[in-house]
Amino acid sequence: MMKKLLSLLMIGSCAVVANAQTGGTACTPDQQYAGNPGIYPDTVQNLPPAVVGAAYDAVITAVVPSDTTVDFPGVGIVTLTINYMKIDSAVGHPASLDYACNPADCSFPGNSINCISIFGTPEAGDVGTYPLTVYVTANVTHALLGTFDAPQSTVTGYQIVVGDVGVEVLDANKFQVAQNIPNPANGSTTINFTSPSPSTVDFKVYNMLGMVVKSNKIDAVSGMNKINFNTNELAQGVYVYAITNGNTTITKRMVVSGK
Repeated sequence: MMKKLLSLLMIGSCAVVANAQTGGTACTPDQQYAGNPGIYPDTVQNLPPAVVGAAYDAVITAVVPSDTTVDFPGVGIVTLTINYMKIDSAVGHPASLDYACNPADCSFPGNSINCISIFGTPEAGDVGTYPLTVYVTANVTHALLGTFDAPQSTVTGYQIVVGDVGVEVLDANKFQVAQNIPNPANGSTTINFTSPSPSTVDFKVYNMLGMVVKSNKIDAVSGMNKINFNTNELAQGVYVYAITNGNTTITKRMVVSGK
């Protein structure tokens, strides 16, 4: 139960980089969330994408409640006062990104609103997707049990996607479709698209006469999705591919240069 609690409260505020710096970019918590314990944005919205050579700056707001109830084995349901929740360490981030907390020591008191600024400029070798793992400890007090550190919690669910210069970076919070890569395609090509929620999408490829030459239904997950498309069955030429999520259809042109 404590691990579940820590995941709820800390997953966004901690999904960053490993060694907090007291310098760097200071952040300001988004006050519209004051009084509403949680993390903003959550793991469904996730962190904004980054691009090689472009300055990156993302702010995460963490609202920590004053107390919580947990079920301790052999004890039952108890109410704990949260003294603070602290980031111990984090792994999985690109080395070119860093972070700064407010408060600077990344120790977030109970009944407070805090934030983290994730910043830096991704480098050429950073292209890829970075799942983040964070280790968090909560310090709590109980009237009979006293003050103690709860067992360390492992938090996952956030990622930073770093794209190359000139490569489309999609917003995981929206339905978007990228240009296939490579284009022209010779044998195979990859189409990335994002979905704000799990859904079934229609993928169709049309020739220039408007005839459907390929059709599939795809179970999309929330966030980034990938279609690996075999072009060997298509003749050389220009095609249009379309992805429909039930409400919106997005189309792109694709050139097949060979098999």
